[in-house]
Amino acid sequence: MAKGRMLNKTIGCDKAVNGLSNDTCRLVFSWLIAHVEKNGCFHGDAALVRSYVFPLRDDLKNKDIDKYLEEIAKARLVTFYFVNGERYLYFPGFLKNQRGFRPEKEGNPSVPDYDPGLVTLSEVRTDPVPTPPEKKVTEHKEKRIEKKEYASGVFLTEAEHAKLVDTFTESGAKERIEKLSLYIQSKGKQNEYKDHYATILNWERRDKEKDNGTVKPDTSKPKYETPDEIRARLAKERQATGEPVPPVV
Repeated sequence: MAKGRMLNKTIGCDKAVNGLSNDTCRLVFSWLIAHVEKNGCFHGDAALVRSYVFPLRDDLKNKDIDKYLEEIAKARLVTFYFVNGERYLYFPGFLKNQRGFRPEKEGNPSVPDYDPGLVTLSEVRTDPVPTPPEKKVTEHKEKRIEKKEYASGVFLTEAEHAKLVDTFTESGAKERIEKLSLYIQSKGKQNEYKDHYATILNWERRDKEKDNGTVKPDTSKPKYETPDEIRARLAKERQATGEPVPPVV
C-alpha cells in the first residue's frame, strides 16, 4: 500500500461529512482515507481500525470506533460489505479524489475487493426490528468467553488464531504469539493489551514500516528484545533469585 492518500480540499464543503455528529467522527473518516487500499477498501473491524488509524489514542475505545463507523456508513460515505463473516469498508468516492493515482505501482491489496452483490449496510438496515444495545453487549461478552490461551497471557479466539496461521503460517503465528507472551511476562503488563490479535497485527505493521524506513526509530526506548533474548534474560533473573526456570514448551 502507498504511504498515504490525497485528501481533496472539497471535503470541507461536503454536506455528508459536515453532517456527521462531531469532529471525532469526521476525524475517523478523514484519517481512514490515508489507509485505503488501491481497490478503495479497508478493514471494517473496529479493533483493526483503531490499531491502524489511532494507535496512540487510548481515549478511543473499540465501541467508540464501531459507533462512528456505523454513522459514517449511514451517511453513505462508506459501504459495509462482508466476506467470510468479516466486515470491510468500501469508499465509493476514493478513486475520483486520487489525482495521479497509479494502482499498478502498488502491491496486491490485503483486503478483498468490494462486490455490490455482497451484504451492505443498506440491506442490513431493512430489518424493521433493530438489535437492542443490551443484546449487543451480551454478544460481545460471549465472544470474550470463547477466547483461548494460546501462550502464557495471550488470548485469542479460534477464528483469530486461524487468521494468523493463514497469514503467517503455523510457525510464523506461533513465533508472533510467543513474542507477545514473553513481552507480557517480562514487563508484567498482563492487562495492558485488551485485544491480543490486534496487538500482533499492529506490531507486524510497525515492524514492516521500520524495515521500509518509513518510521524513525525511537531512540528514547531500549532496543527491542527478540524472544530468545527475553527468554535468556528471564532465565538469568530467575536463577539469580533462586526461582525455578520453567522448561521451554
